[in-house]
Amino acid sequence: MRFAIAGLLAALSACGAPGETPPPAPTPAPPPSSAVPPASAPPASAPPSMVTAETLGPGTAEQAQSLNLATALFNEGKRREAEDWYAKAAEGPVTGASISARLALADLWASRGAHDKAGPAYERLLDDARLIAEVQLVAGRYFATQGKDASARRALEAAIALQPDLLPALSLLGIVQARSGKAAEGAQTLARYEARLERFVRVVTDMTVPPGDRIEAIKLLSTVVDERCVTAMVRALRDPVAHVRLVAAQFLAEEDDPTALKALSEAALSEADPESRIAMALIFKRARDRALAETAAPPPSMPRPAAPSAR
Repeated sequence: MRFAIAGLLAALSACGAPGETPPPAPTPAPPPSSAVPPASAPPASAPPSMVTAETLGPGTAEQAQSLNLATALFNEGKRREAEDWYAKAAEGPVTGASISARLALADLWASRGAHDKAGPAYERLLDDARLIAEVQLVAGRYFATQGKDASARRALEAAIALQPDLLPALSLLGIVQARSGKAAEGAQTLARYEARLERFVRVVTDMTVPPGDRIEAIKLLSTVVDERCVTAMVRALRDPVAHVRLVAAQFLAEEDDPTALKALSEAALSEADPESRIAMALIFKRARDRALAETAAPPPSMPRPAAPSAR
């Protein structure tokens, strides 16, 4: 449910580079400095500061190739080599691939304490991706953790102006405002957060609302850590529309809450639709495997769905 960098990278890079399954065993590659010079990159369709999530192109072939290789190296634990190729992917026009690479680079630098690199990288993203709410949120979160409240407010306020229902930005902005001496503003922002969260919780289980709107509410709730969100999505597992049930299950599978795993187990056993039953069991298995990898506590056993009744 946390607004993860990995999910953002996959969303930004329409070419699928960060979310794409990397080559299982990439052949050794020369460092970016010795790579074959790229062909002339096509010009960006709009100035960097005017690029939106809708107008952001997927990226050049070289950006995608570099990003794929960086991702593969990172997954192999070769973080320094991955940095070189993320830097290569960040070159050229502002695209989904280059923004993804720049976010990954900034996150890598921050994770190893290189804030002299991470801070300026996020500052540049505030300008180059000023119309992309998700990037503003990630940058704002970084600045908030570093105590740079002015930069955090700038980023979070921009994210909310672009997406008023971006719940993580609302909650974090309220905290930043309160701790920087603006208690009244912080209280108002947190009240807005609470009102929106409660509204989406109600929408998830309101059968008078179209299924598409229920799904959108589930997606919004999945971006924050709150037990009310987990409870709402557990209830959505009993939605009359199979697609809504499966969307709720997909997000619950990413939860660390044991309530979510138990609910998925029960949903996989009780699912009436034969095709959805298989999908639900696979989602539960993925969640259970994740729990096994992260905790020594034994999770529920894998359910065995009943065979479909003869028609």
